[in-house]
Amino acid sequence: MRIGTTIIVIGLVLSGCGQPPVFYAAHSYNCCTENTGNLTWHAGQSVALHWQPTPGVMTSDSNRHQIVLSVSLTGPFASVDALKQATSHGTIPAGVRTVSAAPVSADDRTDLSPSSQLSLPADLPPGYYNLETRATEASGSQGGAAIVIVVP
Repeated sequence: MRIGTTIIVIGLVLSGCGQPPVFYAAHSYNCCTENTGNLTWHAGQSVALHWQPTPGVMTSDSNRHQIVLSVSLTGPFASVDALKQATSHGTIPAGVRTVSAAPVSADDRTDLSPSSQLSLPADLPPGYYNLETRATEASGSQGGAAIVIVVP
C-alpha cells in the first residue's frame, strides 16, 4: 500500500509543477557546398559561397543569438605543402595577402542559407590559396578551410 500511495503523491506533485518547458531549435552554419572537389578560381572572378544551417539542437533558451559568417582567402603559396606549413604555424610569408568577403549576419533561429560574396582582385597572383570559413557566435566559433587554386 505504501508504494501505491507514494506513486500517487509523486504523480500529484509532478502534475502541479505547471507547463512543460518549451524547447527551441538552435543551429549554426557550415560553409560551403562549393568547397567540394577541385577548386580552381580566376583572378577577377566573384565567387558566391553558400552557407548551410546545421541541424538544430534543442534548447530552452528563447533568445536569438547573433552569428557572424566570414570568409577569407590567403595566398599565394608556391605549393600545397607551403600553404599547409604556413597555416599550421600561423606564419604568413612576405608577398602573401588576404582577401575577405564582407561579414554576413545571421542568427541561430532563422533557417536560411545566406551567401558570402568573395570578389577576387584582377591582379591576384596565381598560386595556392587557403580559403578559411568561420561562423562566430558568443559561445565560440567553428570553421573550416579548403585549398583553392587561383589562375590568371
